[in-house]
Amino acid sequence: MTRAAAVRSLAALLPPGDDAVIAGALSHVDAEVSIAALSALVQRAEPSGALALLGILEDGRGYYLPLVRRAAAQGLSRLRLAPPERISALLATEADDAVREALVRLLS
Repeated sequence: MTRAAAVRSLAALLPPGDDAVIAGALSHVDAEVSIAALSALVQRAEPSGALALLGILEDGRGYYLPLVRRAAAQGLSRLRLAPPERISALLATEADDAVREALVRLLS
C-alpha cells in the first residue's frame, strides 16, 4: 500500500513530461502498485503515458494480470491518445473481450 500511495503522489509532484518513474512502476510485481501507476498516468493525461499503457497491452509475455490489462485498456479509452494503427493491430490479436471492447471504443 505504501508503494501504491507513493506512485499516486508522484502524479502530482513530477513536472509534465517526466513520467518515466511512474511508467516503470507499471511492471511492479504487486498488481496494486501497477494499478496505482496506471491511474497516475491516466490522471496526467500525457502521450507518453498512453504509450506506456499501450505497451502493457502489446506485451506478449503474459506478465500482466487480466485486471491490469483491462485497466490499461480502459485508461487508453479515457485518454484517447494512442495511435489508431497500433490499436487496430492489437484488435487483430486480442482475446480478452473486455480489452477488445475498450479498444473498439477508441477507434469509434
